[in-house]
Amino acid sequence: MKRNGDTINIGILTVAFNEKRLIKPCINQFDGFNFPHLVLVSNKPWRGNYPMDETWAIAKTHNRFGSVIIDYWQNQAEQFNFGLSYLKEQGFDWALIVDADEFYTPSAIGKLVGEIRKSRADAITCPFMNAYWKSPDYRLFPNQDDNPIVAIKTNRKFIDKRHSDALALEATTVQMHHMSYVRNNEEMLKKINTFEHSHEFNLEDWYNNVWLKWAPENMNLHPTIPSKWEKAIYSPAPYSIRALLNK
Repeated sequence: MKRNGDTINIGILTVAFNEKRLIKPCINQFDGFNFPHLVLVSNKPWRGNYPMDETWAIAKTHNRFGSVIIDYWQNQAEQFNFGLSYLKEQGFDWALIVDADEFYTPSAIGKLVGEIRKSRADAITCPFMNAYWKSPDYRLFPNQDDNPIVAIKTNRKFIDKRHSDALALEATTVQMHHMSYVRNNEEMLKKINTFEHSHEFNLEDWYNNVWLKWAPENMNLHPTIPSKWEKAIYSPAPYSIRALLNK
């Protein structure tokens, strides 16, 4: 990986397992930005026992300005911290933290970079995360979340999932569009059996009675805190993101 030559060197860090449909648009959303992209692909999930898919091969094909590493990490924080150490060794000061199912408009990426360049903190969180349900046309409401870290200095560490003890400020001008629940039935079943929250709720009950039986009038959709996502409302994602997903 080559540094981008700016005063503040920024790399992109993505961790993934079995995201063959989303990894290409995730990488492609940064076309036009001079930021090398490090993709860490797990060869087995944090939980469960699903075999890996073609995510690694797709990432290798389309990640022209970065590196793809395949390995096993016990949890999300360990995988992120491996990536931060790798980027630090390569001379990068900051990492954009972008899961394979997270998307920004080009203007939002520019704003996030601007937040990094002026920040006196060690991390940046995003208070405006638009999560979608079943398709990019239905947005989860009220979208309460815990302000995930979306950029962090490479000399810091994550302590649990997407959380760090680094001093963080909010990127108040940036919106993220989260497609984690924009999946077909097979993809969703695989997701809930392998992600780090799988032990926090009744998988079979949620899948059968919330996911499979969903209709627009249904309420309380979140798997671990049902009222957190009161309902899914018709509110399509920006065109640039929908176009990426359809390529």
